[in-house]
Amino acid sequence: MGLLRMVLYMAVLIIFAVALVIINNAMVMATLQRVKEIGTMRAIGAQRRFVLVLVVVEVVTTASSSAGSEPVSASSSSTPSAGPGASPHQRHHVLPLLRTGPHPRLGTASLVTSVAIVFLVSILSALYPAILAMRVTPIEAMQSDDG
Repeated sequence: MGLLRMVLYMAVLIIFAVALVIINNAMVMATLQRVKEIGTMRAIGAQRRFVLVLVVVEVVTTASSSAGSEPVSASSSSTPSAGPGASPHQRHHVLPLLRTGPHPRLGTASLVTSVAIVFLVSILSALYPAILAMRVTPIEAMQSDDG
């Protein structure tokens, strides 16, 4: 049982690493598309810290909407069933699993942990784009060409 649990933890770790890279890439692209806006804010007096907070708040807001929908989708998929439109043949294959198979339970601790992990991965992936945004100078923004 210990080896199976370790393999599962490694798979989850890989999934979170991939999620971190995907979120990071999306945020870098969004930040680079806003170079002119960030430079304009800096030119009219916005401090680097304000730009940092702006990017981090955007990521936390996105993570909140993602984490808010997570418990709903997890609770709806935690119980296997043959739906009302299932044929008798499909019900025949699912019902033994419901009696003898694994019964996934959705605990409060699992929900809290998964929501916390979503926030942690999102905030970690926002650090690099936030640093990029902080470094934008008004001169760079005026020289950038949107093509």
